[in-house]
Amino acid sequence: ACTTTDPPDDCSGGQGFGVDWAPSMRMVVDLSDLDRSRWVNQTGNSGHAFASHYNDQSEAWAKNELYDWPFSEKAVKDAGEGGDEVPQSAGDFVIARIERRSPKARGVLRFAAGLGRSIRTRLLEELLGEETLELGLEELASAGMLVRATGPADGGDWQFARGLVREVVYDAMSRRTQRETHQRVGRLLAARFFAGREEPPAVIAEHLERGGEASGAAAFWLRAGRLALTASDAAAAAACFTKTIELEPSPGSAPASA
Repeated sequence: ACTTTDPPDDCSGGQGFGVDWAPSMRMVVDLSDLDRSRWVNQTGNSGHAFASHYNDQSEAWAKNELYDWPFSEKAVKDAGEGGDEVPQSAGDFVIARIERRSPKARGVLRFAAGLGRSIRTRLLEELLGEETLELGLEELASAGMLVRATGPADGGDWQFARGLVREVVYDAMSRRTQRETHQRVGRLLAARFFAGREEPPAVIAEHLERGGEASGAAAFWLRAGRLALTASDAAAAAACFTKTIELEPSPGSAPASA
């Protein structure tokens, strides 16, 4: 056994006391409540060299800092929907699952994330085509990423299995892809509106605004404001009219259509 009276080399196996190795990951697991556990990786959670999470934990590791480590389904879901940043471990896990999907399935995910809570099969079909949609939905349902809507979902018949999935899918899109997605959805909804379909003007306005089409969005916010006045909802009407003025002080009479 090594004692305080032994020479230093005897205690170190003749190698000295220099440190040239370290643990790749540190974790503190609370076995009484796993959701209180914390951890940090020496580099990052992603194994992809060019991913944003490949080495983004190195600084925290060097400072001996730890990240929250939600375990239960509820804790992960709450972290994704509670307004906080998605935990890196959960976000990277979802991204890895997305990357394993086929191009058709990823296309469905893109527009499903753009549509939001209400995922209507008919809209996806018009955006993607029947064959792409059928194959993509089948794959995503088998993977447990999309499920049939079981309750009120604003008229939608599909929904994300977890709110966290939609958040990660949407945030993973580039700004340009987000804008183009909303633009295509907005134009489709506008075309359906002018064809006599019951599409809410405020929803159309929101998509067109996010899609960079200010004139069309302003005109639909104006329509939404008039509908709110008809329903005696002065606060909603004022909010819609404010949007109209902010986007275009003198909006045209006809919003953009597909």
